[in-house]
Amino acid sequence: MVVFTLLINFCDNVKPPETGWGYTPSDDDHSLGADIERIHILWNLYCDDQVDVPNLQDVYGRMSEKFGELSIEGSLTNPNKSKCNALESKIKINRLKRNYDVENGIVVTRNIKSCMALLNTSDIVICVGAIGCGKTTAMRYVQDRYKGKGWRTVWFEEYINENELMENEIKNTVLCCDNLFGTFNCNVFSLETVTGFEHVIQKQREKCKGHLKVLLGIHQHVYDAALKFGRVRIMDTKNLIDIDHLDKAEVLLIWKDLKKEDHCVRDPSCWFKNIEFTSVFSKLLLNQGLVGNPILMLMYCQHHDFFTNEEFTKSPVTTLVNHFKRMREENKELFFVLVYIMFVRVYNVNQDIMPWAGSLSAELTEDSIKRCVEKYPEYLIEENNTVELRHELLNISLFKTSYDTYTVFSTLVHHCDISTILQLTRSKEECDFDFVNCLPPSSTDDKHMVKLLKRIAEAKGCPFNRPHFLSRKWKSLKKKS
Repeated sequence: MVVFTLLINFCDNVKPPETGWGYTPSDDDHSLGADIERIHILWNLYCDDQVDVPNLQDVYGRMSEKFGELSIEGSLTNPNKSKCNALESKIKINRLKRNYDVENGIVVTRNIKSCMALLNTSDIVICVGAIGCGKTTAMRYVQDRYKGKGWRTVWFEEYINENELMENEIKNTVLCCDNLFGTFNCNVFSLETVTGFEHVIQKQREKCKGHLKVLLGIHQHVYDAALKFGRVRIMDTKNLIDIDHLDKAEVLLIWKDLKKEDHCVRDPSCWFKNIEFTSVFSKLLLNQGLVGNPILMLMYCQHHDFFTNEEFTKSPVTTLVNHFKRMREENKELFFVLVYIMFVRVYNVNQDIMPWAGSLSAELTEDSIKRCVEKYPEYLIEENNTVELRHELLNISLFKTSYDTYTVFSTLVHHCDISTILQLTRSKEECDFDFVNCLPPSSTDDKHMVKLLKRIAEAKGCPFNRPHFLSRKWKSLKKKS
């Protein structure tokens, strides 16, 4: 009973027969699940005194081929019923109700279910958590479920374009905005930014009068920064779902799902194939909370050396920056392809690369990008003829590597996506969150900092004003001298 219950509820490689559990499989169904169901049926027949059971030899033959012969000696004649009285009880089908499910490759966690439940009773839900914790996955799941109900869904990144919301006829609409106020936390510049967004949402709620659901995704550090401008009405704690918190069973399911497409699938002899989940979970306990466990597990699966390096789990960006610096020397083609994709954010495979790409590397071509997309899916993802970095964690790390490399930095300040530059060039004094702070701290050489800030200001097309903390520092030094 216990073995059968475990097999049909928890073993992913055991699929039910075409007829389902509890029903006689078709004669041509020789799958593992079908033979397990036949054993289930055979035992129950035996318990009904039908000792002349059919198909026993065929099932045993297939099981032996899959798993090997039994270690005990003996024949497969009908068993001596007198020796089995203590075991004579039928095997019932126990379908266990779990707190989580897997639908279309998405682990439906308790947090995702909470999003659905809260959105049923409220018109605003905010998914908050660290980068890589699964906010976007949760939002996509909710979006698909509401599409299935016939709702119109509109998806935005970082801000909402009101023009794209306008329709003559009011329809049931789910308004999704992921990475609210910026992917990296530097679009929250003022109280006006926050209150302006709040005004847009409130106007849409009044216009739609009960026909609108708002689903927002925001990084934890961005949420904390927004709250510094005062109480934000739409960000009431009753509307928040913390996506970060996962129980061990949910982490296990996410791990098993990631393993289906990891490096080991392409290389069956890979040593990482034998790593047990207990080792992975122990490693995750070192996580400092700056990133979510799902992104760490994704990186483990695609870059096994990160799994063996405890520093990656503790300080993922620092480890990645060092990794990319080595790549710059050992695999220049891949490094400059990744930097180029980081600059443009989204690369269209049907368009020529930018004319300035040659200033990064003479070998950077459409063909080199195509080769890297095919050879390094752990870094790049292609979808609908567009290529992007697999995760924003790579984007942040490549940016940090680029501003530390003069030959790349000179191209970065003039050609990198302006939104990326705006969001990732904040000094320690302007942004106290180290994870997204890419400028040197004020303790570094002042001339170097001023030179860097001047070039960024020039690239942004705005006047350069010496940062106030440098002005104070220089005045103090002048008085002392």
